[in-house]
Amino acid sequence: MIFISANFLSSLSSTFISNVIRWKRKKAHVILLKRITEAVVYTIAFVFILGNLDINLIPIIGSLGAIIIVVGLAMHGLLRNFFAGIYISSDNLLDVGDFIEIKDLGIKGYILEIGYRTTAIKALDGAIIILPNEKIADSVIVNYTYRPIDLYINTKIELVYDVEKIEEILLEIAKKVQKSLPEADLEFEPKIIYKKVENNMVEFDVILRARGYFEQFVLRKEFIKELIKRFNSEGIKPNIVVT
Repeated sequence: MIFISANFLSSLSSTFISNVIRWKRKKAHVILLKRITEAVVYTIAFVFILGNLDINLIPIIGSLGAIIIVVGLAMHGLLRNFFAGIYISSDNLLDVGDFIEIKDLGIKGYILEIGYRTTAIKALDGAIIILPNEKIADSVIVNYTYRPIDLYINTKIELVYDVEKIEEILLEIAKKVQKSLPEADLEFEPKIIYKKVENNMVEFDVILRARGYFEQFVLRKEFIKELIKRFNSEGIKPNIVVT
């Protein structure tokens, strides 16, 4: 009866773990957590059986406690990294394939794997960086995968040109790029900001919004191409600085 109850509790806890950590590609953590839960449940069941058989449990519990302490000390680093991996997984903020930046370490790259002890990241130069999960959990991380990116394209125009006409052209091209490219956030309305007038030049910022980190480069390229083409047809010579 005790083992039947233990089997039921083990199945129930496994289902609960699967539902809590249901984030894709976290199978390794789910499997290991299930095994740990099963071991705990069956160990408790075994202790209950020994108690029902009138076996003195104090020496056994004492020995188990000593073993757990020794193992815990020996595997201190491993356990910290393992639970840091569980923390990363259960937070649902990082996943395999995400493009991230670890601010503390100056690392940018794609997450290849989140394992028991370490997380593997493929940097932009192709290098594979292996970091302890504890280091990941304690770092400031920017996940660019699901974050829209606002980009600013700075344009300087000589005051010999019609400023209102320039603003109209900039906004027209910005809307065309923002509303026609799949890499753009289609719901965002581009903005034109007057920054300053200096050295007979008026300075504008054109604000676009990309769907992700790499998508911003497509928007920059297409905007500048369209801008140069349009300015050439209008006889305007801009000074374009992309920031």
